[in-house]
Amino acid sequence: KVRAGELNGLYQEGVPIEGKPPQASMYFNSTPLSAFLYVPLSLMRPEIAVIVFRAVCTALMFFGLLLLYREYRRFGELTFGSITAFRNAFLIAILLWQPFWNVYLYGGQSTAFVFLLLVLATLWHVRDNYWMATIAICLACSIKPAMAAFLVFMIVFAWRAYAARTAIVGAALLAISLLTMGSAVAVDFSERRILHPI
Repeated sequence: KVRAGELNGLYQEGVPIEGKPPQASMYFNSTPLSAFLYVPLSLMRPEIAVIVFRAVCTALMFFGLLLLYREYRRFGELTFGSITAFRNAFLIAILLWQPFWNVYLYGGQSTAFVFLLLVLATLWHVRDNYWMATIAICLACSIKPAMAAFLVFMIVFAWRAYAARTAIVGAALLAISLLTMGSAVAVDFSERRILHPI
């Protein structure tokens, strides 16, 4: 719908797209801005798009996990007594981590994008790169609004670093969303979230 410019029907499942019936009836429940993530997939056949989306999500998950492992392997070695013990515990945690398997259960998840953004935000935070951390967290919230809880946590415990930056970056993302998607889509999204809060 975004590629076709039919933005007003973004949250209306079952409506025609470019005069043709949709290929599926699954409703879209994410933010308007996050719809741009799926535009490249609309250029592919559905059966190919699902494979590509799963592959991208898997790559993002593994990249985020690799960053976490590299960042905390020294701490993990000291905590578990050896790097082998930490590596084994890390791998077991991955196998038990539900969002990873949801990628294959549901045909792909925007959670992979959010996960990588939160990992990057954490790494930038510990390096005192607060602007990049704020941008990453706000982008994560623009994909999944539930991540606002993470943002609130950061503001409460590091308000000097994040309060003003969050206001600036958040306002910029909101302006981009309204300029590219329009206010009507924002209203539709708000109504959808009220009806389907999860």
